[in-house]
Amino acid sequence: MKSEKHGDDRRAPAILSLILLLIMLLPLTGCVPLPETYDLGEYEGDVSIFDDVEEAEQIALYLDDDVVLNRFLLKRVFYDITLIRGAFGREIEAVVYIRFKPPCKDGRIMIVFDEETFPTVLAGEYVEWTELNDRYLPYDVKTVNKLRKVYLYFDGLLDYRALAGRYAELTNVTSATCVGPVGDSPNIYSRRTDTGIDYLFRDAWGTCSAGCLSNEFYYFVCENDDAVYVGHWNPQERTKPPEWWPTAKKCLPKELREQF
Repeated sequence: MKSEKHGDDRRAPAILSLILLLIMLLPLTGCVPLPETYDLGEYEGDVSIFDDVEEAEQIALYLDDDVVLNRFLLKRVFYDITLIRGAFGREIEAVVYIRFKPPCKDGRIMIVFDEETFPTVLAGEYVEWTELNDRYLPYDVKTVNKLRKVYLYFDGLLDYRALAGRYAELTNVTSATCVGPVGDSPNIYSRRTDTGIDYLFRDAWGTCSAGCLSNEFYYFVCENDDAVYVGHWNPQERTKPPEWWPTAKKCLPKELREQF
């Protein structure tokens, strides 16, 4: 169906949008029992309505700068991802098997202190991080003395990238970063816009442990309870990017934006 904003791009079927809107009215967790599967008819067969909740939680966490999960954003992402996969999954298998990989793993934050302050940290006398530690409750602390590094270990559903940013603002902290995964992989990248959320599915393969050699992208715009499939780009087959790419690439992290 033709869209004013995206030309010849295709929208999700209206009936699927309606089904998911009804699901959105239900709590994602709670005491009310919900069916384990939901029939999306000709679009996606029987699928679990909770299959993607954990993934949606992680996507929602990293969509803003808050350390804790925004429940409204979770529902929005769950709706969008389910709509994309239900409406386009049979035609574009990649959107079904590509899963979100968080930029941080293991609940670890690495903090580097300046040379003068590190001894006070070892002695348990560094008080500037007390408020953050009391709020987010690291369960373990490990130090690497030669490099003036401290690793804090956390449990729970937190945006560890945003949390590292909070620690980076503390006095006498040289840097603070979350510990990310090693290598590269297929992933889902997203960003909030004034009217909704954009999603860029990236399929990738070929020595991904050192950086994937081949890539393929599928771009979707979700707004007004609708999903629009904007287009597909395979840089190996078509070196010149499509017209929509400058907007789509805004979903990518900086290091990937510079590659494409």
